[in-house]
Amino acid sequence: MTRMKVIVVCLVVLPLIVAAQTGPKPNFFKLGLEHYNKQEYDAAIQNFLKVVNAKTEPGANTQAAPTPPIKKADAYYYLGMSFIKKNQPANAIENFSKSITIRPDHGPTLLERGRLYIDQKQFDLAVADLSKVTVLMPDNIEGHYQLALAYSWQAKYQEAINSFKKVLEKNPQHTYAHYWIGLAYSKINEYGMAEYHFEMFLKLCPDCPEAAHVKEFISRQ
Repeated sequence: MTRMKVIVVCLVVLPLIVAAQTGPKPNFFKLGLEHYNKQEYDAAIQNFLKVVNAKTEPGANTQAAPTPPIKKADAYYYLGMSFIKKNQPANAIENFSKSITIRPDHGPTLLERGRLYIDQKQFDLAVADLSKVTVLMPDNIEGHYQLALAYSWQAKYQEAINSFKKVLEKNPQHTYAHYWIGLAYSKINEYGMAEYHFEMFLKLCPDCPEAAHVKEFISRQ
């Protein structure tokens, strides 16, 4: 074989060999979702971390543009959700916050962080997040319900009542909205309204753990 032919063969064959050896890079975000949906949260976390720590889009070559911010925001969101499933609220809040830094008006992320803030008794922070949720997703019942709970824990009972009313406008059969709005009315001495909502609560869930003290309240009226 002549020298020229050898050079030509090398130029054609070597790139094919390299491509065959390296193969396409894995899509870590897709892999993370697959593990998340299978409830394999440790594996999901490992893949989502590769997304947020990557300088380029997973599966792209080194000359590609940096990972799109929205993709990183989504990865941080699913990291937060994975840490919720692993009962690690501090890690979940940290990753939701990183997602919100990139995408401050993403209602689902704000809702999840707001819920966690309630669990952590950081009610001012919860109200800040959940108030945004009710603006961004006005038809989202859970956003109004969680905001009402946050107001209740702050002893802002009228604000809580207003938010619970929005929940009940959208779903009159929301069992615990009746329970909590009944409590709020009792705190501001509107006992007739409290009794009405407590009775609705008992109709919807007569065997709920709170039923005993609700019945006791009604019996005293």
